[in-house]
Amino acid sequence: MERKMTQAFIGRIFNRSWHEETVLTGKSLELMLEINKTLNALAPIDDDGTRYLWFEVPKDGHKRKPTRWFFISTSIYKDYIYIKVSDRDHNVCVMSNKDRGNGRCEDMAWFLEPFLEMIKEIVSKIMKNPDAYNDYVEKNLPYRQRTGSIKRSDLNRIFPHYKVEPKDLNRAIEILHKLVERNKFYEKMDENLSTDCDGKIIDNQDIPMPYDKMSIRTFCKFYRIADEAFFHLNHDESIDDLEYYKRRKFIKFDEYDVDSVTDFKKFANDHYGELGLSRMNVHATDFYVKGKWLITFGISYSAYIADGVEIAMALYDSGAPFILHDAERLLAVLEERDDVLLTPFTFHDYMCHHKEGTVFSLPYREYCDEEDEMTLEQYDEVVKLAKWNQEIKVRPLGTE
Repeated sequence: MERKMTQAFIGRIFNRSWHEETVLTGKSLELMLEINKTLNALAPIDDDGTRYLWFEVPKDGHKRKPTRWFFISTSIYKDYIYIKVSDRDHNVCVMSNKDRGNGRCEDMAWFLEPFLEMIKEIVSKIMKNPDAYNDYVEKNLPYRQRTGSIKRSDLNRIFPHYKVEPKDLNRAIEILHKLVERNKFYEKMDENLSTDCDGKIIDNQDIPMPYDKMSIRTFCKFYRIADEAFFHLNHDESIDDLEYYKRRKFIKFDEYDVDSVTDFKKFANDHYGELGLSRMNVHATDFYVKGKWLITFGISYSAYIADGVEIAMALYDSGAPFILHDAERLLAVLEERDDVLLTPFTFHDYMCHHKEGTVFSLPYREYCDEEDEMTLEQYDEVVKLAKWNQEIKVRPLGTE
């Protein structure tokens, strides 16, 4: 079998779970250690001794995009040695010398032998002329595989399809301003204030009072409000809130007293408040005001921002005493005051992981003007206005 280092050949190593490592032994381990040794001729890029470089491989029979870029990184921590190969997109393969509980043994010599020869050739060229290598990467690495940021107002103008637009934008902004202030109020609230379950108003402000107690019955009321808003369901008066929750979550309440605080605490675990598989959660907590209960809602999963805003508005309109965890960040998104993170890896990206409000992934330039993609003109303007992070400069050891 020909073992030419092409995109199709290297693609065979990615047929596994992201969280699963390939544990090497025998000849495969020897080859991995030789790759690690070869890359150790380069200066480490951080304190843990990681070495890192980009490489380019041809794509068989692909005229528009003849090459594909990948990177390799390697490091040693105590007795654990690994190499990682990835496109910084959705493909990644980690090979190591030690099973950390998520690995499987596999013979990778078929890949590592030609891969080692390619890495030796690239490192040899870097040792002779590192500037030529770094300049080539900086000039040719696709923007799809780079990271940077762009003002949300610019991206929304260039590519309106990306804009987060609730049904009533002005009202959503008005409510988010109120929820920002409400969050601050609850966090400073005196735990000795008298409260009940009727949502009384404090000091004539439009702020419902926290509950003295929480029960499964009360929680299910607000879960239903959020769930119906997210899935755009009509409210069926013939089904009570407890029955609705049981049908949506496929559970029974036989073992619980649905009006007991103690039983609510037993019930409230795992994904009890998640709306479908959205990673948006409605919870009830006594964390913010000791001895008092609030409903909380968090979006965080950036793919559902518009729906999340609608849910927050529905909970607000219900009179729930609730905290919206991401209120300030969502307000910045709707008012176009923040930046958007440009990154190739957007799967399961959470708002709280970076200073930018949300994420966006550029297409490969060659795929612009295709159906559902941005135009080439839009692509070029995003690239021009974005602030791009500089790629790591690779240097021979001792010259950094």
